[in-house]
Amino acid sequence: MHVSTLHARYTYPDVVSELPPSSAIVGAKPVAVGDVFEVEVGKVAHGGHMVARTGDLVTFVRHALPGERVRIVITEVKPRFLRADVVEVVRRHPERREVLCPAAGTCGGCDFQHIPEPVQRELKAAVIHESLVHHGQLSVARVDELLVDGLIDFGLQTGWRTRMRYRTTEAAPGVGVVAMYRHRSDHWVDASPCVIAEPSGHRAADGTSGCRSSRVRGLHGDRAERTCG
Repeated sequence: MHVSTLHARYTYPDVVSELPPSSAIVGAKPVAVGDVFEVEVGKVAHGGHMVARTGDLVTFVRHALPGERVRIVITEVKPRFLRADVVEVVRRHPERREVLCPAAGTCGGCDFQHIPEPVQRELKAAVIHESLVHHGQLSVARVDELLVDGLIDFGLQTGWRTRMRYRTTEAAPGVGVVAMYRHRSDHWVDASPCVIAEPSGHRAADGTSGCRSSRVRGLHGDRAERTCG
């Protein structure tokens, strides 16, 4: 069996250690943050996740694709569901690609960096379809009609996002770093290599032009943020 091991940026021992202890039951055994399982990946869910099952528990998995078989590390445990990240791809989707950004995986954004744009649009359309049927209470036929042309392709893989929220911090005295937050965390990572940000707004985050500073209440107290764009 072909086993494709992900780049080290897709493993999160430091992120896992930040999370509060919790537990659930899979079969007769408790599940805890940091546990590793091998699962089959199902459909896409809202928020950049794919749905899998760990025992009887629904598991929302980041960095996967439908139809893949992957090894996951549990990052959050709730009584009725789990959250997890992929650490190894055992059976890969034929369209899986290498990520474009060195910060992908640790940064809290870009959950679909490993997915080519045409497949991204298909997955996003599937989320919209399900939302309109289940929450909008439209008929399947009506939603099919609305989405018959799919989502618009603007032709941009990089440099398309004009609104970003950064944290600016010091890597050393007098040396600023453009940072973004880890997924579901107040801990930051260097976002200077971000490839989706519109370049002029990204550069402005290092200075003052075009940016607005504010304080935001987070998990570990208030924090300073800068919104650019």
